Amino acid sequence: MSTATKPPRPAQRSTPARRSGGGGGGAFWLVIVLAVGAVGALFVFAPELPRQWLGLAKAPADKGPEPTSPETVKTDLANKDHTAASDLAKSQIKRDSLATAPKAVAPKPVEPEKPKTFADEAKGQAHLAEAEKAYKAMQWTKAATEAKRADGLQVTPATRIRAADIVKGSYALEKLFVELNDKDELIRYYDTHP
Repeated sequence: MSTATKPPRPAQRSTPARRSGGGGGGAFWLVIVLAVGAVGALFVFAPELPRQWLGLAKAPADKGPEPTSPETVKTDLANKDHTAASDLAKSQIKRDSLATAPKAVAPKPVEPEKPKTFADEAKGQAHLAEAEKAYKAMQWTKAATEAKRADGLQVTPATRIRAADIVKGSYALEKLFVELNDKDELIRYYDTHP
C-alpha cells in the first residue's frame, strides 16, 4: 500500500449552483414566430409579390362581367301558366348553310383476304428432312443450314417452327460439344446422370 495521502476534499457549498437559462432559447422561438407572421402578412397584404417570386401567373385584372340578373319570369299558379320574358326557342344562329347536308360517299367494298398458300411446302419438307437427318448424325452446321433454307420458304407454320427449333438446338449443341471437346464425354455424362 502506498503511504501517500489523498488531497482534502473541497468544502461543499451550502447553496446549489445556479443553472444557466439556456442561452437564448426563447429568442430562437421569437424569431421563428416573427418569420411565420411576416410570411402570413405578406400573403394577406401583398398577394402579388409571392405570386411574382414563385413565377406564377398574375391574377387577372378584369375578372369578367358580374353575374347577370335572371330572366323575368311570370308564373300564374292558378292557371298553371309559366312564361319567360324572352323566347329561347327562337335561335339567333343562321342556319341557311346547314340546310343541305353533303352527300355521303359510298364506301368501297373491301376485298376479302386471299388465303395464304404454302407453295414451297414440298421443298420445305425436303430441307427439313435433310436438317433432321444431319441433326441426328450430329452434323450441327449442316443441320442449321438446311433448317434455315426451309425457314426461308413459304411453308406452313408447323414446318417453320420445327426449322427454327432445329437451328436453335444445333447451335446450342455445337457450343456444348465445343466446350466438352468430345462427343463421348456427353454420352458418358448422360448415361450416368439421365
